[in-house]
Amino acid sequence: MEKTKEQLLKEIKEFEDKRKQEIQQDDIKMKQKGFTHKTDFWIHPIAGGDDYQQTLFSIGEPTSTRISNILKKSAVKTDYRTIKL
Repeated sequence: MEKTKEQLLKEIKEFEDKRKQEIQQDDIKMKQKGFTHKTDFWIHPIAGGDDYQQTLFSIGEPTSTRISNILKKSAVKTDYRTIKL
């Protein structure tokens, strides 16, 4: 039996809500450990292939050198976001 569009949309929303809650719990744990900032990077491999996400927790904002080092293997050098925890 195939699922209806409404059933699929409901499952997607449930998955997204669960994932968002897991991320929030991780952020809380890392803040309790003393980290103050979280930076999410999307790495677009220079050699091609699937993009992937990498997360860095830091005490203080990450330096531009640290950001550049993480994005070395990425064709896109600006696809990241830093938030204060």
